[in-house]
Amino acid sequence: MRLVDTPTNSDLSLFVETLRGLQIYDEIKAICLRHGVLSPKDLRGISREWHLSAARGDAMRLIEARFGWSSLAIGRLFGRSPDTVLHLLGRTKTAKERSARG
Repeated sequence: MRLVDTPTNSDLSLFVETLRGLQIYDEIKAICLRHGVLSPKDLRGISREWHLSAARGDAMRLIEARFGWSSLAIGRLFGRSPDTVLHLLGRTKTAKERSARG
């Protein structure tokens, strides 16, 4: 599978199963709701709209902080390249710093 392909139903099912197995599905769902994203499955999609990208970055940051996963492992879970993961993690941090400054 190429990283930018639309995920199949089995990709989405595996994504949700992994989140549930890690016992973070409900936290990811809360992140989605905060950003106006309907379902955690949407984070695995190909859209780069701001609200999806922000939710995806927060979800990736949670996984990185909680489990110490590498950008490669997080990228595989979300169907993104490691460079994209690093970019999202950095942009999420920058956005939080900006909002903290007012």
